[in-house]
Amino acid sequence: MDFPKFMWTLQNSKMYFHRADLFEDPFEGTVPAYVKRIREEEYEKRHEEDEDFPEDMDEIHAELSRTLRQFTFLSCWHINERESAAMWELYGESGKAIALKTTIGGLINAFDAHPDHDIHIGKVDYDIYKGGEEEAQEAPEAFLLTEGANSMAPFFRKRESFSHEREVRAVIQIPPVLSDDEQFPYLDYNMVIGGDERKEKIKIYAGDEQRTVDTTEDPKTTGINVSVHLDRLIDKVHIAPYAADWFADTVEQAVEECEDIEVDDDVDITERSNLDANPLF
Repeated sequence: MDFPKFMWTLQNSKMYFHRADLFEDPFEGTVPAYVKRIREEEYEKRHEEDEDFPEDMDEIHAELSRTLRQFTFLSCWHINERESAAMWELYGESGKAIALKTTIGGLINAFDAHPDHDIHIGKVDYDIYKGGEEEAQEAPEAFLLTEGANSMAPFFRKRESFSHEREVRAVIQIPPVLSDDEQFPYLDYNMVIGGDERKEKIKIYAGDEQRTVDTTEDPKTTGINVSVHLDRLIDKVHIAPYAADWFADTVEQAVEECEDIEVDDDVDITERSNLDANPLF
């Protein structure tokens, strides 16, 4: 992260979760082509078996997915045993950035400070977008509106072109739902499908209960701030390669002055990038 974001994190003991549809990758929260095809076939089959099952369920599902992108928030991490020169190239900003180092356990425990929303943590799968006919037989049930469906599944999948990111994500989803399902009979519509206003009772988990989705709700924020225990979260603060001494000193002082981080005199919590090591000849 850049230095201003780092300082904001220290001063507020919070992490920022960015809204999924505002990432540069337009494929965030979408599905591979073969999954889409199988989904269409499955819904067509169900309609043939039950005429009450909507004939255009795939379009309804697509509208739901588009909406959820606006109500899903991500904090993205790089999992590796060592520093990545490529990641510093992307985020290092000419020696004026830092990288927070933690563990999966540290990440989980750090979020104990935030009881407001469920936070789901997992590795991103880059293989599913390679799918062809051989994968067609194992289209994940998570991608279908059935029992066992998982509305977060698309947010833990990315194209193989991004595999260098080796990403672990923390994900919060706050789906737009009716506050009370008794409202449903009195609605004019809760979806717009192909330009037509529709009432469709599609349910999704919101907290511990299922509620009916309202895709007409507009997003109210570009991201959310999540409280964290900094002392549980931060194992090390790595300073970008080729950083000036004044920048390294400023980072060290900021960490020392942070009341939410216990600094052991015998342990250096800040560390210059390994890429700054002197070469040998």
